[in-house]
Amino acid sequence: MKKTPPPHSTGAAVDVTLVDDNKRVVDMGSPIDEMSERSLPDYFANNSVEAQQYHAHRQLLHNVMLKAGFQRNPREWWHFSLGENKENVPHKVPLAFHKDGEIPPQTILKESPLTVHHIR
Repeated sequence: MKKTPPPHSTGAAVDVTLVDDNKRVVDMGSPIDEMSERSLPDYFANNSVEAQQYHAHRQLLHNVMLKAGFQRNPREWWHFSLGENKENVPHKVPLAFHKDGEIPPQTILKESPLTVHHIR
């Protein structure tokens, strides 16, 4: 069986969050890589009015990444992929819209003061 590289190392998977106009990370209700129920994408969907902002931020991120062709991991609000399978080797992954660890906001996000920021 041929061993394939991990999806993060090929660009087939990225961990991303939102940043505001001042380049501050937007509070998404839990930090990236927190392994708890709060990391579930819809965890804050039916919570208090104050927590609804977290759900709205997560939905915005999901919608933007979906438009760019990514799919969200069902257990992590920050983890998106282009299909984590054996076909996604470095030379086959079509990631022409990010450079130096950032996805340019003009590429995929036009209607919001928030931008998408690639973590790793």
